[in-house]
Amino acid sequence: MGINGILADYYQAGYVNSKAAKVEEEKSFVEIATQKMAEADKEIAQEKSSAVLDVIGANAPDEVKHAWMEAEKETGVHITKCGLWISNDGKHAHITQVMIQTAIKWAKGELVDEQADLLGNSVQSAISAVEKWIYDIDHPLAGQPAKSMEEQRYIDMERAFYVVFLEKLKNLSRQEQRETATGKSESVNFAEIIGTAGSRYYKTTSITREAVSAAYEKNIVET
Repeated sequence: MGINGILADYYQAGYVNSKAAKVEEEKSFVEIATQKMAEADKEIAQEKSSAVLDVIGANAPDEVKHAWMEAEKETGVHITKCGLWISNDGKHAHITQVMIQTAIKWAKGELVDEQADLLGNSVQSAISAVEKWIYDIDHPLAGQPAKSMEEQRYIDMERAFYVVFLEKLKNLSRQEQRETATGKSESVNFAEIIGTAGSRYYKTTSITREAVSAAYEKNIVET
């Protein structure tokens, strides 16, 4: 919905003479437009809170996307497709690190099919991205205007969402490492079994150890 449409819907008959409308009339055009766009975006976010993943996580593994949505449920922070976080009352829109990083990619001409692909294609790439977001929040650029208490509260909640998301990603990473270690251990044990069998057989025949190992593996596959 365009700005004109938003404002036209807002100043309907019955609102003009109300106290609330008079308060709104004292606001600037930008304040009113921003508020109404935030409310519209909030409705979209409620319909599909994971829409942002179509932009920043199109190539991310399913477990990464699932971790994002779990973090949303746990923290109550829902980041919209354009990277805004809308307050629960729909009156305030907070620009997140997701939006900032997406805008940087857009400025560099790195958006492909409207996808910023911030999370990458692995658990580790997602971890790196989120760690940067947290770092940037904790280390704001010098010269930025002072934040109001309300603005700081939104930033703190955004950070809390990243922390929860990051912990879930690290759990996934640890799980992957355990599975990899288990796979290597099983591979080593299998190699030891083949090696032992080959050595014993080699003592009584002229067959090579490599041939025994190959035959042993072939037999297992066929079985």
